[in-house]
Amino acid sequence: GALASYYYGIVLTGCNFTGNEATGPGGGVFNDNSAATVTTCLFQENASDIGGGIYNSNSIVDVSDSTFESNSATTLDLFSGGGGMHNYVSAISMTSCTFNNNQAQSGGAVECFFTNASIQNSIFTNNVAQVRGGGFVCTISDVDLVDTVLENNIAAEGDGFYVGGQTTLNFEGTNSTD
Repeated sequence: GALASYYYGIVLTGCNFTGNEATGPGGGVFNDNSAATVTTCLFQENASDIGGGIYNSNSIVDVSDSTFESNSATTLDLFSGGGGMHNYVSAISMTSCTFNNNQAQSGGAVECFFTNASIQNSIFTNNVAQVRGGGFVCTISDVDLVDTVLENNIAAEGDGFYVGGQTTLNFEGTNSTD
């Protein structure tokens, strides 16, 4: 991938991550035990096994006003997807983000596993998961969706979202036409 952060804090503002590839996690950005702030960034056409745009593990991440478009996660493992973003044992806040045309086996746009996530004023459109959660998939996670739109996402199970075991999903002002 383009950027890897281990045990550090990073601040990304106005960055473009386009056309990057990784044979492991994080085609655009890889965060492990890190704190990251991402503002007004573009993640486009990045690819990796897990988390095509961004991969977060044991991290605290705040993403705002950013776009994730045409990213892909290529692994066939159902717990290792997230075309736009994969989150494992992390705390994620997303505000005013757009996820469009991302794809993965599971979680076309976003996958959360053992993660607390707050998603506000965001748009998930035209994302594809071959199996679960075209928009996003959450397993053993707590997720709040506030004023978020899910449209035209596709998956074999859960076009807009797929909620796995031991997950709490709270909706407020969210529209889904999937």
